Amino acid sequence: MKNYSVRSSSFDIRLSNQFTCLNPSGDARRNKSANPLRVRNGDGMKKLEQGGHSSKPSIPKNHQEEKPRRNINQHPDTAHDQKSKRPATAAKIGNVEFLIILVRSFPDLLCQVDESYGSLFHIAITYRQESVFNLIYEIGVMTENITTYIDKDGNNMLHFAAKLGPSDQLNTLSIAAVQMQHELLWYNKVGKIVPPSYVNMKNSNGETPLDIFEREHKYLQEKGEKWMKQTANNCILVATLIATVVFAAAFTVPGGNDQITEKPILLKSNWFTIFFISDAIAMVFSSTSILVFMSILTSRYREEDFVKIIPLLLLFGLGVLFVSIAGDGSSIQCNLLFGILH
Repeated sequence: MKNYSVRSSSFDIRLSNQFTCLNPSGDARRNKSANPLRVRNGDGMKKLEQGGHSSKPSIPKNHQEEKPRRNINQHPDTAHDQKSKRPATAAKIGNVEFLIILVRSFPDLLCQVDESYGSLFHIAITYRQESVFNLIYEIGVMTENITTYIDKDGNNMLHFAAKLGPSDQLNTLSIAAVQMQHELLWYNKVGKIVPPSYVNMKNSNGETPLDIFEREHKYLQEKGEKWMKQTANNCILVATLIATVVFAAAFTVPGGNDQITEKPILLKSNWFTIFFISDAIAMVFSSTSILVFMSILTSRYREEDFVKIIPLLLLFGLGVLFVSIAGDGSSIQCNLLFGILH
């Protein structure tokens, strides 16, 4: 197909030899030999000589040469953005080895504070990465800009620690009461490194770190309280059964009594001494465990009670109950030996 070139002052327009022109009557017809060429635009019909120039070009200069430019503010460099987030991702998942290598090359990285997530120390606090927390704390880079950092919502470092930990971290502990204890210990640990004035500081919503902790951990606290009471009830049931058995065994002497002296026939036997001591131990410790688990049921279940009071009572009650079970088992064995030997 033969092409004609129409030159403007700033660019070339190529027109095919097949085009449509309009006559005054409005009928369209094909013109293959018209010279000069006629082109219709918004201003009417203009004559363009073949190879000539137009005084008023209809297409602006460099219209086809300009390329769309990317808005840097709207479309940041993806590679650079991902590279800048790698230390934050390593702190989030607890990759201590990568952070150690990174800190050796860029020591100032630990002191940098980002507006979106704070510092690497804040990420370790939020995602409960104790290994990263200890690494940064032991290095000794706890500068003022890290401990006194406040985000756009007015939250300081203790506000970050007051939020509920990630589910993957909590699920490593199967018991709700232990999860609550772990969260409280983490909160108290962070509270020791922040300035004293930051402990009761309010954010933009008017909430202190303790207010956020109570709100975020309300369900976990109720769940832990329910688990503790259920465990205490089950242990009280077991301790009551043991106390009932050993109490009855104390009045039922194995081997019987002498009809004349009314003393136990096997009184001088070593097995009788073991039976008597085991029965007494089971009786005393089972009664003690009942009292301990009763105190767990009547506890107030405040947040701070999950740190020491309730866990210690539970451990003490379980230990005492285990001793009573051992004493009851020993007395039963001695009673069986009496039946076999005599």
